[in-house]
Amino acid sequence: MSDELAALILHRAIEDKVVRYAKACDDCDWAEFETIFHPDVEVDFGADLGVPLLIGRDAIIGKLRSVREACGATHHLAGNVWVKERSADEVESHFHLRAFHRGKGALSEGVWDVMGEYRDIWRRVDGEWLVYRRAYLLRTTTGTMEAVVGEPLPA
Repeated sequence: MSDELAALILHRAIEDKVVRYAKACDDCDWAEFETIFHPDVEVDFGADLGVPLLIGRDAIIGKLRSVREACGATHHLAGNVWVKERSADEVESHFHLRAFHRGKGALSEGVWDVMGEYRDIWRRVDGEWLVYRRAYLLRTTTGTMEAVVGEPLPA
């Protein structure tokens, strides 16, 4: 296989996982996250979002679930995926994510629209690419989390 073809196949594999992440967020598909995150993942959403460093797949799934279940509808749009192979079993990627959140119930008019960039390190485990390290760089927001869930980001 040529280097160009191998690079395209790798890029497509990572891009597929990125899209599956966005879809799982919107669909509340907690089991899907098991196929995206490494068991020992570390995720840093950054001080701007007020979330401490999350360590372990269960911690990240729990955080995503607590935020998503506090919201009404969401729409996660991922794009501008960049992929660089570090070694045969480690890849770096960056992608932009726009995450629209709508409140529910009495807060159904509340909106929180978050735009930023994920910077990931992926590791291949048993032939599957899994996020091992993730950092989120917040670019801008419209609205607030409080407008959607009525309180600061759930701990």
